[in-house]
Amino acid sequence: MPDHRTIIIGTGIAGVSAAAALRSSGYDGVVVLIGDEPELPYRRPPVSKEVIRGDKFADDIRIKKAQWYDDQDIDLRTGVAVTTIDTAIRSIRLDNDEPLLWDQLLIATGGRARSPWRATGVRTLRSLADVPRLRAELAGGGHGNTLMIRATVS
Repeated sequence: MPDHRTIIIGTGIAGVSAAAALRSSGYDGVVVLIGDEPELPYRRPPVSKEVIRGDKFADDIRIKKAQWYDDQDIDLRTGVAVTTIDTAIRSIRLDNDEPLLWDQLLIATGGRARSPWRATGVRTLRSLADVPRLRAELAGGGHGNTLMIRATVS
C-alpha cells in the first residue's frame, strides 16, 4: 500500500491532466480527484456550443472514459465538495464530513461566473446541469422576448 497521497481538487481539464501526468510519470501513490459536479469529468467549451445546440451529448465531451480512472487507479469522487483545507495538518474535509489527509494538494478548480449577471436577466451557462433549463427557455421563445446567455469557460 502506497504511503503517500495526492489530492486534486477540481475535475476539469487541469485536474484530470494533472492526475494523468502523475500516473504517466510513474507516481505510485494514492491519487484522489475530487469534483463538486455529479458528472464524469467533461470539457467545458463544448457545453456552450455543441451541447446546447444538441449537436453533441454529455458522453461526447468526456475528458476520459469512466474505465480510464479505474485503469489508472485514480479515486474519482464526483458530486462532493471540499469544505475545509487545513494546511497545518495537511487535511481536507468534504461536504459529507469525510476527512482526508494529503501529502500533496493541487487546487485546480477553475473560475465561476459572477452572480450579478443573474440579477440582470442574463443566464449563466457553465455546466452540463445548466443545459436542460436553458434549452427549455430557448425553446419557449415568444415575441419580444430576448434571452441573453453568458457562457463561462474555465
